[in-house]
Amino acid sequence: MKNLFYGSVVFLGSTASVFAAPPSTDNDNIKSGFFQNPLQAKSLPALIDSLASVVLQLGVIVAALSIMYGGFMYVTAQGNEEKLASAQKTITWSLVGTAILIGAKVIIKVITGTIGEIAQDF
Repeated sequence: MKNLFYGSVVFLGSTASVFAAPPSTDNDNIKSGFFQNPLQAKSLPALIDSLASVVLQLGVIVAALSIMYGGFMYVTAQGNEEKLASAQKTITWSLVGTAILIGAKVIIKVITGTIGEIAQDF
């Protein structure tokens, strides 16, 4: 079971480069020894928001895999009460974790908006 989970994580990690943005055709930054910022953040609030987006995307992938794993556990429990309870816990805590991720993104949006407004006042 763990091999299936780890195999899925490796597969998703290996396909991430396929969906990445194409490399920049501007080679001046590479020649001079400097690289462009992959997050493209020009300020602290933008950096925090970009990092939160990356964490949210990874968290949603992990949550989806965890929910699928819980569903698989539920189907293969074959009426065993302990296995059914374990599967239900896995699904419940996966949904709780997903809600926390989404709530954290909302809180970060509020904080970065407040920081942006404070920075404009100075």
